[in-house]
Amino acid sequence: MRYLTILGLMFGVAAFAADSPQWQGVNRNADFPESNLLKAWPPEGPKLLWSREGIGSGYSSAVTVGDRIYVTGNNVKGEKRKEFLTALDHSGKIIYQTPYGSVTPKSYSDVRTTPTVLGNDIFVISGAGEVASLDAASGKLNWSVDAAGLTEGQPGAWGFAESPLVFDGKVLFTASGKKASFIAFNIKDGSVAWQTPPLAGPAAYVSPILITQNGKKIIVGLNSKYVVGLDPGTGKIIWKFEYTDDITQGAKIRGINAVTPIWIDGFLFTSTGYDVGGVMLKLSPDLGKAELVWVSKDLDIHHGGAVVYGGVIYGANWIGNEKGNWVGVDWKSGKTLFEQPWGQNKGSISLSDGMLYCYSERGAVGLIKPAKDKFEAAGEFQVKLGEGQHWAHPVISNQVLYIRHGNHLMAYDVKGE
Repeated sequence: MRYLTILGLMFGVAAFAADSPQWQGVNRNADFPESNLLKAWPPEGPKLLWSREGIGSGYSSAVTVGDRIYVTGNNVKGEKRKEFLTALDHSGKIIYQTPYGSVTPKSYSDVRTTPTVLGNDIFVISGAGEVASLDAASGKLNWSVDAAGLTEGQPGAWGFAESPLVFDGKVLFTASGKKASFIAFNIKDGSVAWQTPPLAGPAAYVSPILITQNGKKIIVGLNSKYVVGLDPGTGKIIWKFEYTDDITQGAKIRGINAVTPIWIDGFLFTSTGYDVGGVMLKLSPDLGKAELVWVSKDLDIHHGGAVVYGGVIYGANWIGNEKGNWVGVDWKSGKTLFEQPWGQNKGSISLSDGMLYCYSERGAVGLIKPAKDKFEAAGEFQVKLGEGQHWAHPVISNQVLYIRHGNHLMAYDVKGE
């Protein structure tokens, strides 16, 4: 299988170093391009290089570029209603902390946006719907736009939860507003580049992707009701897909989409929890149409994401908000290959150097050998630092595994011997 790479479109050749400059890595698919990593862990887990308290409360993941690590959080320095960007060096020392926006007034208000770094600029989206650009070197705010106010945005029950897609000199915000469903801002000054007419339904909790096929580009994003394909140049809606009753087979459609789509060779996978299911869509060669290929009722992912390796989609399903199993589904057919418990719950998943990195909502971190018939653990440890929900996604960069739990960021040495 050949993955889409957005490397050349967004970050340039320099990003081939093992940086992870945005949500789910350089290619936005939770497959981190590393090599020479450990294939098994000792009983106590990999070596903890350092841990850092004081990054603020959050469910977002860290990003790494050059000699810096960046992560978002709130409740920093006693400012409970502000979201902050924290920059650290690779020893875990804090370099600066800068407020960039407001915390959502809704429940579970911990930060969700993972920063996107492009050159010397960092882009973030607050839980209240502000889009901001900061100077990476100093942390100084370049510009900020109240995107939710501008579009009369309609957040979901837990606020806006989007990690910025930066493309072609623009940054995207999924407003789901009364004035615009999507809006793109010019990265230089925050001016409006284009807006998409309103769509029914409030925002979901999905970070969109940019894909290329046969020289054509399309943005794929979601709100609570639709998967949509957008023209990156104009914001025009090219196609939209809706979960319908014949697809859900009686499951209540709650519109809580929280899984970034995965695109490989003309096929697009996305999923939602609550027994609704995962779907595979086939895009036409010109990206102008999307048609349903198969539905998986077993791989209905809550918010832990999915990865693809060896023709298998791996992820954790929703059995309840506090329960779920880990599942392998055949990419081509949608056939369930296995379903089994691990880590006492569902969780988030990443991939690197041919191994799965799984982070259970009960705090277990596992190194899993991907197989087509089972989850085979090659190591496991329990996160003992931090507080709150274990909802952040694992990041692997420069042979270091980063795990975030609430106000703590931890760095583990996973370099092979």
